[in-house]
Amino acid sequence: MTDTVSPWPVAVFAHNEARNIIACLDSLQAAATHPLACHVLANACTDRTEALVRDYAASHPDVHLVSIAPGDKANAWNVFVHEVVPRADTPCFFIDGDVRAIPGSLDVMARMLAQTPRPTGCRHCRKAVAASRRSSATCSGIMAWRVIYTACGEALWNAFARRPSKCRSVPSARMH
Repeated sequence: MTDTVSPWPVAVFAHNEARNIIACLDSLQAAATHPLACHVLANACTDRTEALVRDYAASHPDVHLVSIAPGDKANAWNVFVHEVVPRADTPCFFIDGDVRAIPGSLDVMARMLAQTPRPTGCRHCRKAVAASRRSSATCSGIMAWRVIYTACGEALWNAFARRPSKCRSVPSARMH
């Protein structure tokens, strides 16, 4: 009997990202030592994004195309957490299709989530938001978000990471 490792689900939000999607997917191949299941949520694409992802997926079995008619990121998020991976027992990652992941970055984010047992909640964010406003003159927007999400027990570097329990608790509101 062999133990199978559940891949970490990754949502890649893409609306007309033909210029960027392959670089994003390539970067995700090196973003974790753990197996990934990358789901490209192509919402209302009118360019070659979907065709490029289909071609890429033919040689990368960990990449899956999810075509969504409405061009709405919140709807794409709901499709991912309620239809694509509704019962994920692993960390879930979220990244925009025009972003490139740093090698090893998802491993670091997963480790942070495992080491931070605090529940996520907006009440934890108030002090971090104030701190980020004070430091925004010297820090980039990414650093400000890093402060906010680290204080909340979540991680964000132009990509989101969510605990499995939090993915299941997001209310469903899919558009038709």
